[in-house]
Amino acid sequence: MNFELRTINQYKINKMRKVSLGFKGDPDLKLELKDEAEESEMTVSEYLEAIVENRHIKDDVRMLRLKLREEKQEKDLVLKKLEGFEDRLEPLLEEYRGKELPFRKRDGIVTKILVQTPLDVLDSILSTIKSKS
Repeated sequence: MNFELRTINQYKINKMRKVSLGFKGDPDLKLELKDEAEESEMTVSEYLEAIVENRHIKDDVRMLRLKLREEKQEKDLVLKKLEGFEDRLEPLLEEYRGKELPFRKRDGIVTKILVQTPLDVLDSILSTIKSKS
């Protein structure tokens, strides 16, 4: 208990102790950072500290954004292709509308999808085909 209390207190002390960091930058960059800090309701110093402290997750965020962009592009492509199949999917949509069908996510986990649109029918069909191959 005493050790744990000292560790917590030491952590608080270390968080209060700060050193100055600096770098040279373009004047426009300084103004941009000032505006971004104000939008975040932070001082420039607090804003830059947050950026530096979180620098290691930057790549994770970038990868997540890239993945989301790719998924959106894929979904848009499917929607474009779906336009030609809507007439064929309409009878299946009417038969399964409001029902839950099994759906295998990209990570392999099987869940259920509530059928409400032609895309839901197509997703369920494609999921079934992928899981059998």
